[in-house]
Amino acid sequence: MLPSSSTQSRWFSGGLAALCIGTPPAMAQITEDWSRHFRLGAQVALNLKADFKIGGQFGVSGSNPGSVGTRGQERIFDDGYVRVDDTGNAGGYTTEWGYENPAQYDAANNRLLMHSTESFATQDNEITRDGGPQVGLDLAYGTELLLWGRTLIGWDFGFSYLPINIEDNRPLQATLSRRQYWFSTDGITFFPDAPYQGGTGGTGPAIDDLAQDGGLEAPISGIIRGTRELDLTLYNFRLGPTFYWDLGRRWSLQSSLGVAMGLITGDYAFNERATTSNGGTALNSGSIGTTDVVFGGYANTTLLWHTSQRADLFVGAQFMTLGDSQVREEQGGRAARLEMGRGIYLSAGVNWAF
Repeated sequence: MLPSSSTQSRWFSGGLAALCIGTPPAMAQITEDWSRHFRLGAQVALNLKADFKIGGQFGVSGSNPGSVGTRGQERIFDDGYVRVDDTGNAGGYTTEWGYENPAQYDAANNRLLMHSTESFATQDNEITRDGGPQVGLDLAYGTELLLWGRTLIGWDFGFSYLPINIEDNRPLQATLSRRQYWFSTDGITFFPDAPYQGGTGGTGPAIDDLAQDGGLEAPISGIIRGTRELDLTLYNFRLGPTFYWDLGRRWSLQSSLGVAMGLITGDYAFNERATTSNGGTALNSGSIGTTDVVFGGYANTTLLWHTSQRADLFVGAQFMTLGDSQVREEQGGRAARLEMGRGIYLSAGVNWAF
């Protein structure tokens, strides 16, 4: 015999009361307190590395000796200069010239020697540099999907902006190829001692500005000093499921994992100085641009402290693996590779639940 309708109503009311009494208060409010969230904070990336490789023959961008047999040119050498003064090098002479070493002046033949490095060669060299802490910005947005036992399950979309700068400043042994240029010093009665730097005003000893080709000198050993650096920006996108647990009245824990994609833009820049034991410095600088897309995955955990204004303060830790990104000259022996396979990202900021 089936129970009467009044009996069924009493059973349903009693079962509903028992269910409400048996539900923990925190779980009863979890969907009300955490239906959607937006998180914004600072991020520090650790364990990013860069491999720098260099080897081969390289031109020198700072060489500007001008052309032989032509007057009125701006000439910059490793160990001096012969430029156009305020008179426009009237009569083929300029007061804007200078040199560094006494050995450059050949008093017997009334001429001054200048050197210009045309190229340098290095053996293959490769080194890995640790990037140290890299500071950026991180944000995330997510919503709930369902409550499973004491766990709230949702999804999370994250974005981070991370400038990355990793530098290689080791000195490199090199062989320099240099060309010699001669300038006549006829007419200078009292030749200034080295080092000398003439001015632009047209006063002072004037030197003939016509360069004479002295030919290539024998290859000479030198050292390349300066920096080679990756100056990049990582735009990172993340998407995956999120798990949320209330730990009490003020504390909660959130974990997520999923897929990640990184867009990398920037440059591999170099700023070098080639020097030799007998003096002179050749400057070499330039950059190689890059844009790359890499893929990977992530897992993170975030601890939240609830304030009384429906906002949370949070700290988080994230492990992310992304593919390597490489920058290489189309023709030449320069290359650099950014390694992001074991990145650790720490973050802290504010989370708003709504």
